Amino acid sequence: MKLIWAHVDSPVEGVSELVTSCLEALLRAASRRKPQFVEFVERLLAALMSMPWNVKGKIRILTVIVAWVDVPQVM
Repeated sequence: MKLIWAHVDSPVEGVSELVTSCLEALLRAASRRKPQFVEFVERLLAALMSMPWNVKGKIRILTVIVAWVDVPQVM
């Protein structure tokens, strides 16, 4: 997860798409463990909200997470 997080806002072409794919795969794998999945997503959301507002990759990660959780949970 730290590796994904370190490259969220990379200016290198193709890295942001790779980060998105890795995060989707990680969420898919984590979703198989239901009890820990909710906690995992909550930690992801907390880390996402603690990022500076001007990080472009923040929106990309949010769109990936929203696909896996209820929108009210994100808000």
